[in-house]
Amino acid sequence: MGSPIWLLATVAALSFTLAGCGGSDEVGGPDVGACWAVPSDGVVDPDYFDDSSNVPFSEPDTTETVEVLRLSEPTIAEAKEAKGACWDPVAAYLGVDLEHWVHWRFVTFLPSREEIADGASWMRCDAVFPAWDLGSVRSTTYSAAGVAVDPPAELWACLDEHPKKSEQSFVPCDQPHQYEQTGGLANLAGLDQYPSTAELAATAQRQCAYGVQVDDTNITFTAVWDPRSALRESSQIAGACFMFDKTGEPLAPRQ
Repeated sequence: MGSPIWLLATVAALSFTLAGCGGSDEVGGPDVGACWAVPSDGVVDPDYFDDSSNVPFSEPDTTETVEVLRLSEPTIAEAKEAKGACWDPVAAYLGVDLEHWVHWRFVTFLPSREEIADGASWMRCDAVFPAWDLGSVRSTTYSAAGVAVDPPAELWACLDEHPKKSEQSFVPCDQPHQYEQTGGLANLAGLDQYPSTAELAATAQRQCAYGVQVDDTNITFTAVWDPRSALRESSQIAGACFMFDKTGEPLAPRQ
């Protein structure tokens, strides 16, 4: 699946329009919005050549095609070289920006070997919704278009340990839980070095509270920030916002 960096997709998506998501008519391949029943392990550790079944989005599916890119040669090396072009269209398709976020990634697939033998030379950029530890993916029965703007309950992220711990599973949001996403992102721009822990914490406290309606004064905020390596490609970092009770009490079930 795509890199765990939030920023490269989310901030870039602010200036991307859905008009740019098409293009399969020109390059061949599946339509934008095509859904696939790719086995979970085929998403987590793909061999790139996909012969999974195309299914209606109303049936359980694990990936949804957002962009189809023409390749000079349909090889794994070409796909790895081109996959960075998937970030922007997938983020825009989902509706991800600094005020709208769900736990998402993208995955790239080449045509099946049989399709390549028939002349296909393209790559799919598919949206996926992984587990928090990225070890599996969730299936959905609806279109992923715009899903970050008003996420369904099953895509809302709730956890029982600090979200910086990647090796954990989601917990049901309709039961008491320790951490819950706010649905937005914190952002720091114009950086020439990685911020201190204190600066990251203060920014999360301030920015993650934006737009969150809570009456309990014990509710506070944290964020899972882009790693230091993000500054190799950008002068900005972002972090997925979560809220929690500073007394250690669980949050109430989400209604």
